[in-house]
Amino acid sequence: MKLVLKFGGTSLASPKDIIGVAKTVVSFSKDNEIVVVCSAVDGVTDDLILISKMIEQRKKDAAAKVLDELIKKHGKLADQTIKNSTIKNNC
Repeated sequence: MKLVLKFGGTSLASPKDIIGVAKTVVSFSKDNEIVVVCSAVDGVTDDLILISKMIEQRKKDAAAKVLDELIKKHGKLADQTIKNSTIKNNC
């Protein structure tokens, strides 16, 4: 069977949540062809909208700070979620 699995941002909010999603994907992929669709991590869409408004208002430095925090947030999530050192070193 072909399945589309869609996960919202709150289901990707923490390393524990991401690992749970990964386990769900593995479970469904055993007997199915799957496509995985993930929303932005919890809170990211709001931050991206904020960044775009800051840029419109020519607040480049403020936008850069918010973007830097987003990058750190994703890096921290990846670092806490990915345990395989080979994969981690290639991120």
